[in-house]
Amino acid sequence: MVRDTQDNEPNPWSAIGLQAALIVNRLRCQAQLTNANEKQDEEGKSDPTPSRGDDEKRAQELEYVEHRLRELRSWERKISGRK
Repeated sequence: MVRDTQDNEPNPWSAIGLQAALIVNRLRCQAQLTNANEKQDEEGKSDPTPSRGDDEKRAQELEYVEHRLRELRSWERKISGRK
């Protein structure tokens, strides 16, 4: 294991690891959403008339997801030092 001569130097691998973790998390979320959409498409084929409550629930879920994505983008900007 190679060790820096000075302990107070930042480890360049920690930033790379953080970015890799963010990318993996984003891909995992995208895959989950894709799987959920495929399941909804399959279920939608069997039930051609969704109820009004389903539409409202789906709209609320979409609004929540968009809100969380905005929060994540804001957090990523804050972490990277951009405003």
